Amino acid sequence: MVKAVYNLALCLGAILFLPIGLILAALKEKRRTTMGPRLGFQAYPQCSKPIWVHGLSVGEINAAVPMVLALAQAWPHKDIIVSASTKTGYDNARAKLQDHVAGVVYYPYDLPWCVSKALDQVDPCMFILVESDLWPNFIFQCKQRGVPLILANGRLSDSSYKGYRNLGFLMKPVFQCFNKVGAQSKEEGERFLKVGVRSESMVVTGNLKFDRPYAPDLKPLEALPDFSGPVFVAGSTHPGEEEILAGLLKARNKEHNLAIIIAPRDPKRAGDVRDIFSRNGLDAALYSQKPEQADAVVVDQMGLLAALYSRGDICFVGGSLLPFGGHNPLEPALFGKPVLFGPDMGDFPDITARLLNQGGAIQVKDSQELAQTVHALLDDPARGVKIGANALEVIRRNRGALQRNLDLVQEFIENHE
Repeated sequence: MVKAVYNLALCLGAILFLPIGLILAALKEKRRTTMGPRLGFQAYPQCSKPIWVHGLSVGEINAAVPMVLALAQAWPHKDIIVSASTKTGYDNARAKLQDHVAGVVYYPYDLPWCVSKALDQVDPCMFILVESDLWPNFIFQCKQRGVPLILANGRLSDSSYKGYRNLGFLMKPVFQCFNKVGAQSKEEGERFLKVGVRSESMVVTGNLKFDRPYAPDLKPLEALPDFSGPVFVAGSTHPGEEEILAGLLKARNKEHNLAIIIAPRDPKRAGDVRDIFSRNGLDAALYSQKPEQADAVVVDQMGLLAALYSRGDICFVGGSLLPFGGHNPLEPALFGKPVLFGPDMGDFPDITARLLNQGGAIQVKDSQELAQTVHALLDDPARGVKIGANALEVIRRNRGALQRNLDLVQEFIENHE
């Protein structure tokens, strides 16, 4: 009955919003690129009973990378298919995993016929969902087909947790379908139990992001100017934050000869972001222009942020000064950099708490405190070095989630040998 009501609402919604979807597909490249494949118009790799690993977008794919590589190494005879729901996630998966898997595909829309076609074509021996992106029809159909379901590196944001609790009549049966759920922390595990995960299926595995292999290609650094002073790197910034950072740089540029590398979350905004810095009287250039000199370099390409964080003397994690939930603070921390972020790190509560508790990061409440903190770190570089060293120690102490997540899937893989 629950599935019937859900599918009726889903189909009615699809019919009502189809005209809007077609308009968005015509106007937005991302929609044009993803709509057809997610409706089922894509070629699936031809392989026998592969392991299907899914990550919603860039962050989830990044978390999945060490697990996919470890699966390929531990069971080289098993094919692996990786899927993503967004274009940026798909592009990220292809860039990092294409040479290690049978194929990268788009995850289907949760319409019954889209799900059926995808599962008929792939016919997986198991499905591993990394972190989040739960859709009832896909989960129910996997269960009906006897496909083991694993939730790896599981987390529930505050909004997801509240939503799943409010939709318990629908989501509790979904969570009960999972054979194993690996939660990032004890607190996350308690949340999963409250939304319906069976206690015998729950395991606290830790966070895969601590086990992410970090040997980025540093060649992107060659396109940067030869900065003569300290460098502030701001990653994954959102609208509204760039104006704040431009003002900060304008104030500190003359006193400390501070330069900034800024990577908007959406690289297509790079031109607008450059204009913001230019209007503040700063010499701003796009990264793709390979400027020989600039106060501000705005990154207009994907996949460069890890390398660029390594160039910073101070690093700021975007999406946190304004209410966007923040982004992964471990990316700059892995280079031993002092990490700053704003008040909203709601999407990374466990990592944020661990870094702050061990002095591996600084959380600021607003733009004024950010400016004061940057000024203090510029005046006392040794303090920044200490913060970076603390962050690296946090990472070292929390490794091990990868093996615990592999242990979750081992018995199911062996049952399909």
